[in-house]
Amino acid sequence: MESEPQVKVESISKLFRRNMTSFASIFGFVLKIPSQDDFWVLDDVSFTLKSGDSLGILGTNGSGKSTLLKILSHITTPTKGTVEIRGKIGALIEIGAGFNPDLTGRENIFLYGAILGMSKKQIREKFEDIVEFSGLRHMLDTPAKFYSSGMYLRLGFSVTIHMDPDILIIDEALAVGDGAFQEQCFRKIEEFQKQGKITILVSHDMQMIENYTTKCLILSKGIITQEGPTQQSIKEYLYQLTHLDKT
Repeated sequence: MESEPQVKVESISKLFRRNMTSFASIFGFVLKIPSQDDFWVLDDVSFTLKSGDSLGILGTNGSGKSTLLKILSHITTPTKGTVEIRGKIGALIEIGAGFNPDLTGRENIFLYGAILGMSKKQIREKFEDIVEFSGLRHMLDTPAKFYSSGMYLRLGFSVTIHMDPDILIIDEALAVGDGAFQEQCFRKIEEFQKQGKITILVSHDMQMIENYTTKCLILSKGIITQEGPTQQSIKEYLYQLTHLDKT
């Protein structure tokens, strides 16, 4: 018997307003008064994922990819539609998000772990594994404001993966990591996938998408233009890119 979907996205749309500098504009947006500055960053997006699925999300800048991930991660809510998720989510979307630059690496492990839903006891139990994986033991008692983007990635990915999520969501974050740490992350992602868990990856690196996803959806101006097997989707996406200036 087929397993029930762990991620079910039904007709979600997200409305943004370009001009939010005046009180009238903000007030109107809150009261849902239409404006010429309104635009739909996502428009009627639907898909389902089951245990073991690995999804790649393709699209140019501004296509709605990050907004979709934020909705899946419960950072923001859709204007329309519903999202049902069964399982614990681990998301690494924006480098440094959830960290306090004035706190040390050690303190930020506890802070970020708490934000991800881990108890203090769970963080203590995983602490050594997190530090070992990150390779930042020598920077543990240094304020995070002195960390590079790569160091933020190391700490963020390490905490996220050690919370033992059922669904792993990763945006372009891995792009800032050095080669050795990227390989370490990819091995962890492979291990995660072998456990039958769900992965959702967003990247402009087509090799990464091809290696670590089995199906993709393509977003264009907030609309899914194609959903299918990864290799077929990559070909279609590259075709769309080459014809952008001709449409």
